[in-house]
Amino acid sequence: MNEHRDQIDREKRQTADAPDDRYKIIAENTLDTIVLVDNQARVLFVSPSFQRFSGYRTELYEGQDAFEMIHPDDRERVRFAHKDSIRTKREVDIAYRIFHAEGHLLHVEARVKPVLDETGSVHFVVAVDRDVTERKKTEELLENILDNVNAAVWSTDKDFSRYTFCSENIEKISGIPREEILHQPIRLHDHIHPEDNAKLLGEVKAQLDRGIPVTQEFRFIHIEGETRWGRLIVHPCAGPFGAIERLDGIILDITEKERSELALEESELCSDGKLYEVIGI
Repeated sequence: MNEHRDQIDREKRQTADAPDDRYKIIAENTLDTIVLVDNQARVLFVSPSFQRFSGYRTELYEGQDAFEMIHPDDRERVRFAHKDSIRTKREVDIAYRIFHAEGHLLHVEARVKPVLDETGSVHFVVAVDRDVTERKKTEELLENILDNVNAAVWSTDKDFSRYTFCSENIEKISGIPREEILHQPIRLHDHIHPEDNAKLLGEVKAQLDRGIPVTQEFRFIHIEGETRWGRLIVHPCAGPFGAIERLDGIILDITEKERSELALEESELCSDGKLYEVIGI
């Protein structure tokens, strides 16, 4: 038992004596790609996983402009995010596309974080890149399916204050551009009928906070002013310590169903002669 503990202590001391080796092991074995970039966007280091997902040798990327490999339509947006991260000294999340060495398109999500020196100035920028191509394909497939049933999927933080994902079909349902909803969540909430919004933020939110999935019908005002009906299906997602961290949901536009039911009720009233009683004839 003591021999085993002594061996563990020796390994810990060896690791502590060689922190560079420890970081090298992490960088070489992580599935995400770590990129170290200077303030002029020149690549100083890229982890080996870059070659596995992009097909390019790491030595060809190091020393180059970090943005050259990015899809032309995304390049300036990513360049601006890099400059903005340096200016504000804050980390940013950004999605973009690159071409694989074999020519096909890859979707990448990156977290960009500035590294400050002892004076508080930005010394380097570290980007952790993740290949999300397969997830994007799944989302596109789901989007095509949902488009045929007039539904939209979304993911938000537990307080509905920040959407991390919102499918394109939300614009068809609400009339509000998807980008507006992603950047200003209140735009969507403002179009929910006041009575139903109070219930969603009260009773429904309380259930979600307890980890209880919810299905709730509600009314919303389309951007053109028309009242429509939706069915909200929400699943609360807990973090590693059990607290609710994320809400995943789907909105189905059930306007035609509600209108058909109202028309049927009106027809039944007429056929039973009850309509005359209702209107006082």
